[in-house]
Amino acid sequence: MRVCRHYRIPHSQFLGRVVGPGEPLWLESDQDKAVQYEQWLIEQVEAMCPNCHTSQDDWTDPATGRPVPDPPWETAVLECPGCRRLAAREEKLREDGDTAGRRVILRPAGTGASKAAERAARTVAP
Repeated sequence: MRVCRHYRIPHSQFLGRVVGPGEPLWLESDQDKAVQYEQWLIEQVEAMCPNCHTSQDDWTDPATGRPVPDPPWETAVLECPGCRRLAAREEKLREDGDTAGRRVILRPAGTGASKAAERAARTVAP
C-alpha cells in the first residue's frame, strides 16, 4: 500500500489489473484498502513520540506495563558538520540577545542576501 500511496494508484492496478473501457479506475475494494491504510498511518503517527519517533510499545510491554528487557532501539551519537554550524550560529544569536521571531536555517551557499551582495560587488558602475 505504501507504493500505491506514493504513486497514487489503486491496489488492484498495482497488482496488474488493466482497467477496461467503462470500468472504474478505483474499485470499491481499492477504496476500502486505501482508507484502511490511511487510518493505520494516522494511528502509527499518533502512537509515535514526536521527538524520537518511537512507540511506547517499543519500550514497554503492553501486557505488564513494565520496561521490555531488550528494546529494539539503542542510542548513538552522530556528528554532523551542518548541525554543528547551526548550533554555533544559534548560540551567537542567543548571545546577541535578539532571538525573537528568528531562527537559524541551512541553505545552499550563494543564495539569498549573500548572493545579492556578491552580485552587487561584481557590478561595475559606468
